[in-house]
Formats: sequence, C-alpha cells, structure tokens
Amino acid sequence: MIILLKLLVNYFILLIKLFINLNMKIEIVKEVSLEIIKFAKQISNDLDNRDKEELLKFKKENIKAILVYNRDNIAACCFIRTIHFRDLEINWLFNLYSPKNTGYGGLIIKYAINKYNNLCCIGVTDDAIKIYKVLKWKQIDTYFRY
Repeated sequence: MIILLKLLVNYFILLIKLFINLNMKIEIVKEVSLEIIKFAKQISNDLDNRDKEELLKFKKENIKAILVYNRDNIAACCFIRTIHFRDLEINWLFNLYSPKNTGYGGLIIKYAINKYNNLCCIGVTDDAIKIYKVLKWKQIDTYFRY
C-alpha cells in the first residue's frame, strides 16, 4: 500500500512538473504522419524500413494519435483506434511511446481518459499496469478498461 501511495505521489509530481513547463502541449492528431511513425520507431529501437507501409495501414484504419510536444518537438505519442460495436464506441489505446521516467506516458493516459469514453488497452508494460491500477482501471485477463 505504501509503494502504491509513493507511486501515486510521484505520478502527480511529474504531472505538475509537466504542466508547469509552458513549452509542453498535448493534442489529438486525427491523421498519423510519417514523422509520428519515425518518432515511435526511434523510441522503440525498431529499425525496419516499412514506415510508409505502416502509415498506409494507419490511414486505412483511421488511426489517430495523442501527441505530447515539448518545445515543438514530439516528446511522446500513443495511437488510438476507434471501433463501433452496435451503438457503443470503443477506443483502443495502443503502442504508447514515451522516454522512461518523463511522466509523458501517464499524462497521455490521463488526457485520453478526459477525451474518450470506453477506453481499453491490451499488451501493456509493467509500468503501465502500475498506472492503470492506481487509476482503478478494470483488468480482465490481459487487457485493461477504463
């Protein structure tokens, strides 16, 4: 319980630091660009050269992105795929790319919570699991739902 409280306090301290930074902004981009894909691959150390193929897939599926900018440079990103099931809209967050210990990942998740209903994630990292548990997301097998 103490570890969870410390994690929560550190998370909020990072959020405060990020909001104080006037050079930082966060936004939803409705069309993924080659620049965003290259940033994601750089963070993940993915060296394949299929950037244009991936971009075409993202455009075909209407994938959006949440971007964090710091001094007009992309600092973190996460992709979103919206699907419709009957009359329900479900938003899948996937492939969150953020440098370690910057707090940008938590900021993206919090931003997504405020912008989208019915958020789901699958294939999350151990660090993300800690954040989702603090935020009280439901865990069902291997995916999390807000």
